[in-house]
Amino acid sequence: VVESALNFSRIEKKIRESENKYRALFTNLSSSFVYFEVVYEHEVPINLRFIDANKVFENLTGKTLELIRGSLFTEVFSSDLMPESQLFLERALQVAETGESLNYEMYVSYYSRWANITIHEPVKGYVASITENTTEKKRYLQEIENKEKYYRDIVELTNSLILRTDGRGNISFVNDRAEAVLGINKEDIKGKSAYGLLFNYDEVRIDEVRGIFRKAIKHGEKDVYFEVS
Repeated sequence: VVESALNFSRIEKKIRESENKYRALFTNLSSSFVYFEVVYEHEVPINLRFIDANKVFENLTGKTLELIRGSLFTEVFSSDLMPESQLFLERALQVAETGESLNYEMYVSYYSRWANITIHEPVKGYVASITENTTEKKRYLQEIENKEKYYRDIVELTNSLILRTDGRGNISFVNDRAEAVLGINKEDIKGKSAYGLLFNYDEVRIDEVRGIFRKAIKHGEKDVYFEVS
């Protein structure tokens, strides 16, 4: 009896240690984490009940676990004020019904944030959601896209002929102006030697041009400028 009691005590200790470990992970997640109980009606999932949530969720939404624990999802988030909440509920109930996890991204207008949301079913009758605030990432990617468009427009609208080659002197890009002036097709010329192309238009200086390319490659220069008459 004493040995059984000791074994039971050890098991209880391991369970507590395991709970504390996962509670620490749950608390220190950089993403919002919420744990729901699924509410059924005639065995059909119709709503969610808040069971647990971490601090990130509280900070993102302004809703404390103390106030919302036990509340229905539709009581906490009104689809009238936040239409995106209805989409989340529909997808969470879909996960509860199928058991298949979902991941999607959407813009939450109420909070003026982008969110990447993963919903899964850890055990039957419960679903968990992990939400990452991707607003800064979206803004950064948009800035890069805008800059790329800006420089791409410059390259295509300039009167200069622009060719880009790889380290072996094979053409990887030709702008519209070069295509028009040289009478070439962008797609047909890709992968072909820039030396051969330039030879047709400036045979006298081909050795000089080759020297310029070799020097640029040797010194790791990304841009090479010269005139072809």
